[in-house]
Amino acid sequence: MVHHDLNSLAQQNIEMVRLLWCDLVGITRGIAHRIDGLQASPWAPFATVEMALGVMVDQPKLDCPIPTTGQVFLHLDESSLRVLPYAPGHASAYGNLLDENAQPWQFCPRTFLQRQVERLGQMGLQMQAAFESEFVLFTPTEEGLSPTDHHSYASVQSLNMKYAVLEAMRAALTVQDIKVLGLLAESASGQHEVVIEHSDLLQAADQQLVVRETVHAIAHQHGMVASFLPVLFSEEGGNGSHVHFSLWRDGVNVTGDPESASGLSSWTQHFMAGVLRHLPSMLAVTTPTTNSFRRLQPGHWSGAFQGWGFNNRGMPLRVPTQPAPKLPSNIEFKSCDATANPYLALGVLLAAGMNGLEESSVLGKPVPTFPEAMSSEDLKALGAVRLPDSLAKSLNHFEENRVFAKAMGDDLFESYLGIKRDEVKMFSSLSLEDEIECLLDRH
Repeated sequence: MVHHDLNSLAQQNIEMVRLLWCDLVGITRGIAHRIDGLQASPWAPFATVEMALGVMVDQPKLDCPIPTTGQVFLHLDESSLRVLPYAPGHASAYGNLLDENAQPWQFCPRTFLQRQVERLGQMGLQMQAAFESEFVLFTPTEEGLSPTDHHSYASVQSLNMKYAVLEAMRAALTVQDIKVLGLLAESASGQHEVVIEHSDLLQAADQQLVVRETVHAIAHQHGMVASFLPVLFSEEGGNGSHVHFSLWRDGVNVTGDPESASGLSSWTQHFMAGVLRHLPSMLAVTTPTTNSFRRLQPGHWSGAFQGWGFNNRGMPLRVPTQPAPKLPSNIEFKSCDATANPYLALGVLLAAGMNGLEESSVLGKPVPTFPEAMSSEDLKALGAVRLPDSLAKSLNHFEENRVFAKAMGDDLFESYLGIKRDEVKMFSSLSLEDEIECLLDRH
C-alpha cells in the first residue's frame, strides 16, 4: 500500500487537496484547500450546520440536536491521502470532525465507525470488509439520458463496448491504491459492477467513497453519466452496494470453523443472528432512501425477507461456500446500497452483530432456496418474514432501537432520525420518474 503525506505530495507538484466528508444523507462533499495551507495546519474549519443539510436543499434541519451555529474542525487523516489521476494537481483525503478542544465531535459518522471498531477489538475480534458497487452508465442525448446498452448479465459484448471507460476506471482506482478484483456487466441496461479487495473497516468505508467519486469522474471524462441510485428502471434490476465481511482474531480468519456442523464459527453465528434481529432497523441506515425500497422487493435478489442461506442470493445474508475442504471465509450482506453513508452503514452492521455476540444469539436455520419459491408457511417456520417495505416503516423500527441509539449516541441518533423523517415527507408521494429526476445528480 502506498502511503502519502502532505510533504511528499507537495514534492510531486500537488497544489490542492480536496478534504472530503460524507454527510448524514450519504452525499460526499468537500472543499479543495491549498496544500501549503494544510501543511501549516491540517485543521479545516467546518460549520456545524453542514452536517444537518438535506438531500435536496442546502438548508439545515432546525429541530434536531445538530447546532445551527458554531464551528468544529475537519482534521485531515494523512493515511487516507490519494493522488487523483482524473484531476492533475489535486489529491483528496478524508478526516474526522473534532471540536475546538480536539475531542471527537458527536455528530461525526467516521468517528462513530471507529468507536464500533474499537468495541469489536475489545471483544478480541477484528473485521475486514469491502463494498461491491453497482452503477448504471448513461449517454446524454437530445431526449435526455439513455443507458449505454441493453445487454444481459455478464455480457462480454458490454465489456468490449465499454472497455475504454471501464479500463480507465480500473486504472484510476489502481493509482489510488484500490485493487479491482472484478468488473462485469450486470443485468440492468447500462449496468456494471466493480469488485474491490477487502480491507479494515475504516479503509473500506473510505474506499467506497473513492470508488463512487472515481466512477463519476471517469464517466464524465468519457462523455457519460454514472449513477449509483438504487432504482433507475421500473422493470429492471437495481443498484446495490453489497458488503462482504469476515471476522478475524489474531491475524486469522475465524469466519469458518471445521468443528461446526454449519462450517461457521460460533462468533460468526452469533454475529449473523444479531444482524438479522436488528435488520428491520438497519435498513433505515443501509438502504436509507425511498428509492432504496423500490429495490428491496421480492424477486429482485435484494434480500426482501429476514433470513440467511448458503449461496442463496435471495436472502439479505448469504454465506458463499467454496470447494471442499475449504470453510466459508466471508459473509455477504446484500441489503445495502450507495445512497448510504458507508461509515454509518458499517457502524450499525457492527453494532447489530456485536449485540448478537454479547447475547450469544442463536442463528436460525438457513433458507434453502429463493423465498419467492417457498410457501408462506415454510418461510414463517424459518423466521423468514417480510422486511419493512418502506423507509417510513424501517424508521419506525429504528426509532425504537436502543442498541443503535446507545452505539450512535443520542445526538447523532436523533439527528439522523429527524433528517430521514423529513426526507420521507419530501419523497414518499413522488413517482419513480420524479424521484429519479431529484436524486440522479446526488447519487
